[in-house]
Amino acid sequence: MAKARSKNPGLGVIVNRGTVWIRESDAAILKIIWNVVSMEKSPAILETAKELKGTPQILQVTEFGLEKNGVRFPNRFRIEEAYIEKSGKRRLRSVLDAVYRDYKFFTVEVETGTIKRP
Repeated sequence: MAKARSKNPGLGVIVNRGTVWIRESDAAILKIIWNVVSMEKSPAILETAKELKGTPQILQVTEFGLEKNGVRFPNRFRIEEAYIEKSGKRRLRSVLDAVYRDYKFFTVEVETGTIKRP
């Protein structure tokens, strides 16, 4: 993979990698899984990786299962903290799982017209 180049410091650094699921019929994004490489370099994650003798893997998963008026909204968000052992075994250490429910949608009505000035 070629490294991006930029005149702005830091923008040429790969921060995340991921996979996107797209619906063929209208190109709507259904799900995104990010491998959050930037979090893997935090001191706490590196210390845990050392203790567990594994390589850190932080995944962020967002599912867009709700659609309203052609706009997709997330229905689930998940972060997984795992460590990959030398054998290739994935050791899941923690999971944060948030489910979005009871969206409150509302309608705004606007009157339009022409203003007559004297």
